Amino acid sequence: MILIFITGTRWFSDADFEGYFYIYQEVPLLESFNIESTRHIYGEIGYLFFVSLFKTLGLHFTVFVFSASVTSILLKYYFLSRFNLGYFAFSIYLLISFVSVEFIELRWSVSISFILLAYYYGLFHKRILLVLIFFIFSLMFHYYSVLFIALFFLLLVVRSSYFYFVAFYISLLAAFYIYINGFNFNANVDSDLYLIERFFRYLNDPDSKVGLFSILKVLYFLSFYHFMSWLGKSILFSATERIALFAFLLIYSVALCFSFVPVFYFRASAVGDLFGLVMIFIASGRIKNVSKRILLLFVFSIPFLLWFLIDISNSFDSERIFNYSSSIELII
Repeated sequence: MILIFITGTRWFSDADFEGYFYIYQEVPLLESFNIESTRHIYGEIGYLFFVSLFKTLGLHFTVFVFSASVTSILLKYYFLSRFNLGYFAFSIYLLISFVSVEFIELRWSVSISFILLAYYYGLFHKRILLVLIFFIFSLMFHYYSVLFIALFFLLLVVRSSYFYFVAFYISLLAAFYIYINGFNFNANVDSDLYLIERFFRYLNDPDSKVGLFSILKVLYFLSFYHFMSWLGKSILFSATERIALFAFLLIYSVALCFSFVPVFYFRASAVGDLFGLVMIFIASGRIKNVSKRILLLFVFSIPFLLWFLIDISNSFDSERIFNYSSSIELII
C-alpha cells in the first residue's frame, strides 16, 4: 500500500509525467472522442480512450495516475501470488524495476500486468477468453505488447528446451558483441510513425547499447536458477517451472537481440525478470531445508539492493526522476 501511495500520488517527479499530464488535458470527452479528434495526440487509441473515460467522469489526472498505479502493482502481485510467491519475490522485482517501470512508465507498467495475466491464464490454465481479454487490454495501453503476443504463441507451439537454450545463448553472444563493438546501421527512413523514427534513430547511433551489468544480470538469474536446481535435484522438475524457464529464455532472447535499442531491451527485460523470479522461487522450493532456502534467496536478493540504489542515483543524474512531490500537497 505504501508503494501504491508513492507511485500513485507522484506529481511531476519523473521525466514522463509532464507529457502524460498534457495528454490528459488534450484528450476530448467521450462525446467527441474518435480517431480523427485524437490523431494529433501521442498514445495508443485504447489508452486515450481510458483517459477520455476518466475525464468524462469528471476525474482529475491525479485519480487516473493513482488508478494506474493500483492496477499495475496489485496485478503483478496477484500474478506472483498464483505461484505461491509472496512479498519477498515481489520486493525483489521492485528493487529491479520500481524506478524504471513503476515510477516512470505509466502506460507500460499497466500493460505488463495484463501481459502477465494473459500468459498465466494461457500457458498454465488454457483459459482462451481471459487470454484474449488481457491481451486486448495490454494492447490498449502499449503497442509493445504485440511482441509478447507473438512470443506467447511461440511458447504454445515450441516445447523443445534445446530451442530455447540455443536461442538464448546465441542472443547472449550477440549482446556481448554489440556491447564490445557497437552496432551501427546507416539508414535514412522518413516516417511519421514515432516508433519507426525512434527505432532507426537508435540504429544510426553507434553508442546506443545497454550497460554490461544489464547483460550480466540475465546470466546471474540463470546461473542462480541452475544452482538452486542442482541443490534441489532430488525433487521432480515441475511443468510450471519448465514453462516459466522457457518464457524467461525466450523473452530475454528477444531482449538481448535488441540490446542496441535500450528502451526496447528494458521494456522486455521487466517481463523477463518476473518469469525469472517465478522459476527461481519454484526451484528453491525443491530445497527441503527451509533455513537454507531462505538464506539462499536472501543472498540472491543482495545484488538487486545495490542495483536499486545505483538505479536511483543514475536516474537522478540523468534527470529521469526529480525530487519527489506528491499530489496530496495540492489538497493540503
